[in-house]
Amino acid sequence: MISTENKHSHFQQMLSAAVVCSILSIFHPVYGSHRNGHLEPLASNAFTKIPVKELDSFPTPQEFYMNYVYPSVPVVFKGGAKSSPAFSRWTDDYLMSLPESKETFVDVENKKVENRSLGGSTMSFEDFVKQYKKIDGYLVTDVPNFLG
Repeated sequence: MISTENKHSHFQQMLSAAVVCSILSIFHPVYGSHRNGHLEPLASNAFTKIPVKELDSFPTPQEFYMNYVYPSVPVVFKGGAKSSPAFSRWTDDYLMSLPESKETFVDVENKKVENRSLGGSTMSFEDFVKQYKKIDGYLVTDVPNFLG
């Protein structure tokens, strides 16, 4: 059985990852309506439509786990990233100012469409933040620990 403390920590890690992905995708110019499914309801382009509950606030970690994770029920937190302090604090300049951003290396794949044959590169998190708006690539490493 997973302890409540571990569930809470896991929930915070998942939320941190979601916030970083949301922030990077909001400010990235390559993302646009030309992407299949972009700015459409979750699973709207799937063969079988799955009802997805939308919440305006976050449940407690216990409610999240029991109502969504354990039963594998999809859920969307509308505006969820905006309610996190990271949304306003994690600017590119702030992320690059952290000493760990120079010491932590991440994997980046070429092109926005997954194609493992194109290869990728490894760079410092700082270099990725400097370049992500200009390159046709994406982060494939987990959110660095120093951001969690």
